[in-house]
Amino acid sequence: MLNQEYEWHDMRPIRKGIDYDVRLSFNGRPVKEQLAPGTILYRLDHPIVLGIFGKVWWMREAAFHRIFDRAGGTPSALRREWQNSLSMGKPGKGEEGKFGGWKGEADTRTQVLVIATTQPIFAWVGIASPLFHKSGGEEQVYLPNLARGTGTIRSDYARLLRTYTLPTI
Repeated sequence: MLNQEYEWHDMRPIRKGIDYDVRLSFNGRPVKEQLAPGTILYRLDHPIVLGIFGKVWWMREAAFHRIFDRAGGTPSALRREWQNSLSMGKPGKGEEGKFGGWKGEADTRTQVLVIATTQPIFAWVGIASPLFHKSGGEEQVYLPNLARGTGTIRSDYARLLRTYTLPTI
């Protein structure tokens, strides 16, 4: 079963390419929890998402609805509430590309990704800390290794259900 052999203290070495200690993203120690097949998870990301199953930060449907309700009706308010409630850094400004345009994180997070687990898996669930000068306080799910053995564009443990694009207003 995915992540069954890992404990929370093992997480730092598993996830390469993160420039901060993921253990700081939770207020206290998260709970290792088994997610049943069919568990729906949400994520807010950039307009062009590469390697969806290589992403590790998700939220359950109830957390998504709480954030949505607190945000009110505008997409920009939803993005602000989402980024403030979870341990998400503010998108970087990026840098000018060699041939014009921008590269990096210059674009606004407008893509809502929804996945469903396809078999039982383990993830770490807890309350987001006020990392990156955000308020935190919402439940978040740390789910590494979804792409284990398959590459980041597919998973043996989850499938993409749908995507939504929020207006940039």
